[in-house]
Amino acid sequence: MSTAVPFSAIEAVFGSESKLAGSEHEVFSAVSALTRRNPRSDFFLSIQVSYPNDADVRKARRNGWDTGGSIMIHGLPNQLKHTPGYYEKSDWTDGCIAVSNSDMLEIWLLTNNNTPIEILP
Repeated sequence: MSTAVPFSAIEAVFGSESKLAGSEHEVFSAVSALTRRNPRSDFFLSIQVSYPNDADVRKARRNGWDTGGSIMIHGLPNQLKHTPGYYEKSDWTDGCIAVSNSDMLEIWLLTNNNTPIEILP
């Protein structure tokens, strides 16, 4: 468990095509960092999460799981294919972590590279 004090808690949509190790529809807790930023993403901004770390890889190997990876936090697609309500209630992220555009802007402005992040189910 982390002893850090969060500056914000943000609700998100997690894709069922999970890129976190384990059951396809299970959201794991993960402690990682925000790494590469992409202002020219297909989504409203995106920041890569440094998952998996060494501990995640060891845990996955012990359990016979694929570690997954390439997890991004991002806002809505730049070119909406559905109504905005669809994105609030549906699984559409392909294994990433989707937040509202306003939350994504907050994350973008209030963090730097290597900012620790804790993902909780």
